Amino acid sequence: MPRSPEPTSKPPPAADEEITAMLDIIERNTSGFIDD
Repeated sequence: MPRSPEPTSKPPPAADEEITAMLDIIERNTSGFIDD
């Protein structure tokens, strides 16, 4: 089964979870800075 590079392929679930966690932390920090 030959492997073909797919730049537009969906990211693995692990990476997606990391991105979601990062965005959540960024949102918390941003809201904190805005409130303060």
